[in-house]
Amino acid sequence: MRGPGVLCGSRVRIIGMSCYVAWSHVVFAHAVRRYGIDGNWSSFAALVGVGGQLPVYLSVATALSEIWVVQTYGCTPGRFQILNRAVPCSDCIDREIVQLCITGRGGVFDTSQSSNWKPLGPFQLGVNNTGTVGNADYGLDMISFYNFYTKTENQYNNVLIGAMNDTEYYQGFIGVGVNEGRFNKNLTLPLISQMARTYGTIPSHSYGYTAGAYYRHGKFL
Repeated sequence: MRGPGVLCGSRVRIIGMSCYVAWSHVVFAHAVRRYGIDGNWSSFAALVGVGGQLPVYLSVATALSEIWVVQTYGCTPGRFQILNRAVPCSDCIDREIVQLCITGRGGVFDTSQSSNWKPLGPFQLGVNNTGTVGNADYGLDMISFYNFYTKTENQYNNVLIGAMNDTEYYQGFIGVGVNEGRFNKNLTLPLISQMARTYGTIPSHSYGYTAGAYYRHGKFL
């Protein structure tokens, strides 16, 4: 279900600019900034970890049941030259190149600076049908979103997060799938299941969101 710039959970109808909801729900308004290597898509600001880090901007991925974020080592001068060959890197100092990368990829998350990070280890990213492979440092941590409906922050702890250091995937994602993750002996619930079953924020696993390619039909996709 799509409307201009909202991510809604629960039993939702999106009409115009609003989510009409039958009962308890969350509404995460999309960020002003848009991201994507193949177009400018709606993103949602999230605070990951504990320790005052800057927000990261994530797009919705229906094929994922995990949260993916770009880790700090995903933005180095050499890596950004691969991502954006148009930048005259020979004329830039390293920190300018790194900042361009951080901005372009929607922000980065430093696992070492979060006091709540519980590492699970390095694993292959949990999507096998895209033809693109990559690895991430997986762990459990807190993630927070601003609830546009209640004007408060929704926090969820022990959320499965894959922190990427490579460039196989350009930006981070909010996975809204329901597949549980298994990491050695650790079984993890996806975020949407935690919202429904652990926290009771929403009564079901249903959702609606705006893909939000602003150049389509003049308004929204």
